[in-house]
Amino acid sequence: MASKGIHLLCLLFSLAWIVLETEADNYGTLKKKHWDYPRTTPPKGVSYCNYMMKSRRINYLRFNIFIHASEHQLKNICPKYDDGEWTTDNPFSITTCTGHVDDYSTTRSTIMIVVFCRKGLPIEFRALAP
Repeated sequence: MASKGIHLLCLLFSLAWIVLETEADNYGTLKKKHWDYPRTTPPKGVSYCNYMMKSRRINYLRFNIFIHASEHQLKNICPKYDDGEWTTDNPFSITTCTGHVDDYSTTRSTIMIVVFCRKGLPIEFRALAP
């Protein structure tokens, strides 16, 4: 009987670990795809977007935004315990990449952004705020 309790406890801890890892992966995915701070300087003769899209292995995308804000600023977009879409209080420095493999155009701007938050972390970039 006691071994069933231990097995159940181990199962619950394993499930909790998987959930926490999945949430961390979502934040990690957002960072890999959209975060670049401080802004990377590409090699001479290579455009920022061509370099970043290829180095992040996301050059199959036709559009991407890179956010140039500290990790502290990125995490502070989201309230601690509230899930859902949130718009930044202040504009962020961003770079917009549009095009296709090795032929991206690069546009820099400062604008408010919208992210989806879960448990106090941004996990998905949603839009540029008007």
